[in-house]
Amino acid sequence: MSQPYRYPDPDSRSAQFFARARGVLANGYSRVVASAPGPGPYVLYARSAQGARVTDADGNELIDFNNNNTALIHGHAHPAIVEAVSKQIASGSAYSFGSEAELALAELLQERVPSCDRLRFSNSGTEAVMMAIRTARAYTGRPRIAKIEGAYHGTYDYSEISYWPGSDVWGEPDPVPVPNAAGVPQSILDDTIVIPWNDPEAGERLLAPHADQLAAVLLDPVSDVAALVPPTPEFIAMLRDFTRRHGIVFIVDEVVSLRLGYGGAQGEFGIEPDLTTFAKIIGGGFPVGGMGGSEEIMRVFEGSFFAPDPADRPRISHGGTFNGNVTSMTAGLAAMELLTPEVCDRLNALGEYAREALRGAFKAAGYPGQVTGMGSFFRLHLTTRPIRNYRDSWWREDERGWIFQLQGHLLRNGVFMQPHMGCLSTAMTEADLDHLAGAVESGLRDLLAEGKAPRA
Repeated sequence: MSQPYRYPDPDSRSAQFFARARGVLANGYSRVVASAPGPGPYVLYARSAQGARVTDADGNELIDFNNNNTALIHGHAHPAIVEAVSKQIASGSAYSFGSEAELALAELLQERVPSCDRLRFSNSGTEAVMMAIRTARAYTGRPRIAKIEGAYHGTYDYSEISYWPGSDVWGEPDPVPVPNAAGVPQSILDDTIVIPWNDPEAGERLLAPHADQLAAVLLDPVSDVAALVPPTPEFIAMLRDFTRRHGIVFIVDEVVSLRLGYGGAQGEFGIEPDLTTFAKIIGGGFPVGGMGGSEEIMRVFEGSFFAPDPADRPRISHGGTFNGNVTSMTAGLAAMELLTPEVCDRLNALGEYAREALRGAFKAAGYPGQVTGMGSFFRLHLTTRPIRNYRDSWWREDERGWIFQLQGHLLRNGVFMQPHMGCLSTAMTEADLDHLAGAVESGLRDLLAEGKAPRA
């Protein structure tokens, strides 16, 4: 940046745009998580973005450790993706016909993720999980689902349950289903079972009474809210064994975690799901969602909407004006072809470099905190308590203010990220990560100077 970044700045173009937005957009923006540092007075507006950097409406350049909520694995405006999409749009942006790009992207995912015999595309991760749950219900004839406490699976009644519950409502000692927002009927809570992360004994004990009513168990292998701590082999084995024994569909949500490796989290951790959901990186920066699974389960989509299935199998319809649209498929194919095994390895090595640099920042600042993460993800914890699951990583009231203050400090030093976590892109270099670590170190020193640190 040419000059120190000011936030908040009532004279900035972002502040002016936001004032204008309040007159047309409910709450001023269309997302739950907006680009505002902490509970800031306005969101940031972008002018442009290239590679690892985004330029805001006032011309300030920031290193982007959010990457549109982890979707932009190659950063912004990668030349190969821009070229492919530009060429396609000149020939049409969306058809009511199939396209070769859709076939090619499906074949690529089928090859990289062996659990997916058949796939279908939609428009978001939310839609992907929604259809996976419906598929599991159609296949099993059962109503209930189970999920991990602190796991986010999109903006959907069932998948949002116990996404971010407070300590006053989450249940003791076992998790209870907690709605994430108003408008969720009691029937949704009754049909959702919540289990703790990485606790196979408690998980099986909580699942067992509902085994004959469970259609699906959902697993997000890299939940950023649930601590960004890897799943243990014992936890994965319990979920897979329990679901197999009881005829329950095991859904692995790879919307975020697919970037962990060439074959996604299931390839890295040896997970064998029945259904997998996709989104984010498979769209190359365009709206996308997808799901895949065993040929047997995916047969619920066979037949015509206008005629019964001759085999009299349970079937569901799956419509969407932009499902598998040629622009998103073209962008996604270009992005995924760039993500070779070698590129995955380099990105994960950068992730480890970042986590070590950040641990060094805590040590250099003398701040009692810690860093978790895996692959190209990292999360900062301003606490010394052991971080094992959602409840450990949940901010206590003082920590909430501290992490927001640190986020604001990072912004003023040319770094944009969510308050609790960040992710890398292939456009980044070690110099970018050194800059991040330096900004974190100076921010931690400021917190210490103000007495904002956990007691030793």
